[in-house]
Amino acid sequence: SNSTSSSQSVSVCQSYVWIVNGQTYTGSGIYTDVSTNGNGCTHTDSLVLTISNSTSSSQPVSACQSYVWSVNGQTYTTSGTYTDASTNGSGCTRTDSLVLTINNSTSSSQPVSACQSYTWNVNGQIYTTSGTYTDVSINGNGCTHTDSLVLTIASNSSSTEIVSACNSYIWPINGVTYTNSGTYINTNTIGTVCTQIDTLILTLGLVDNTVTATTSILASNNQFGAIYQWMDCVTGALLAGETGRTFTPGVNGTYAVIVTDAGCTDTSSCYSVLSVGIEEQKAIYSSVFPNPTSDNITVRLSNQNIATIEIYNHIGKLIFKENLINGSCKINMEIYTAGVYTIRVYNSIFDERLRVIKQ
Repeated sequence: SNSTSSSQSVSVCQSYVWIVNGQTYTGSGIYTDVSTNGNGCTHTDSLVLTISNSTSSSQPVSACQSYVWSVNGQTYTTSGTYTDASTNGSGCTRTDSLVLTINNSTSSSQPVSACQSYTWNVNGQIYTTSGTYTDVSINGNGCTHTDSLVLTIASNSSSTEIVSACNSYIWPINGVTYTNSGTYINTNTIGTVCTQIDTLILTLGLVDNTVTATTSILASNNQFGAIYQWMDCVTGALLAGETGRTFTPGVNGTYAVIVTDAGCTDTSSCYSVLSVGIEEQKAIYSSVFPNPTSDNITVRLSNQNIATIEIYNHIGKLIFKENLINGSCKINMEIYTAGVYTIRVYNSIFDERLRVIKQ
């Protein structure tokens, strides 16, 4: 009987269990197993073994927004570890790993108000008009960073106002009262960035309406060239013909002068004249007595029979009025407080004023 033998060639991945002897092999090689055949002779089995191994690769990647993996053509938008299994050239498993970090683009928006121009520190450019401007750069993750500038450009402004006024002028812009001609400037901030400059060129016509009272003469101290009109402060009536610089009252009363000069008009304060006839005041058509009095007074007309009598107190208030039809009228002054009173006597021919002192 002869010995026998067999040979087996095997290619596998990673490991191989040989059924001849039940052993597991993980490396390539030629392995033998000797046994006894049916004839009682030696039987030799040979295993020609080729062991191939699985393969793998790992790829770390950083990308912006998304990444397309060339291994499988898929698009990924989030960070993570992704795998793809395939067969390598030896017929074993090949595992590819993608360790992916997805970074995002960033942006910022900056609203700015400026006057005339603005230099953007992001790019160093100077802008002179309002608008939205952008600048693109790379952030710390290597992705796009977009800066936006929302810019409002304002401008400085100015105005000039030419005004002529009398005596004084209140400028509405600042509420200040000016009493002298000149050029005045008011500066304000527009919003928070720009300046408004207003200029007032003011010409004032100054009227000197100073009046001095000396005995029975009221004298205006105005300069030559002014126009004068004297008036009765009690009745407000203008005194006919009294248009001179000086005025000498014929009867006691309260008088003022209206002065017009260089196109401006102003009225002086009222001044009292009490020195005309203390014991008995007389005018052309009328008289009053006794003066001073503590009780009654008599108003008498000469050459006239009918007139109207009015009495005014020291503040010009009418306190008595009566028609005189018989040439004489007696009036009770006891009901009035002590002071100086103006008596007006008038009709269609005359209008006279007298002063009475109530003790």
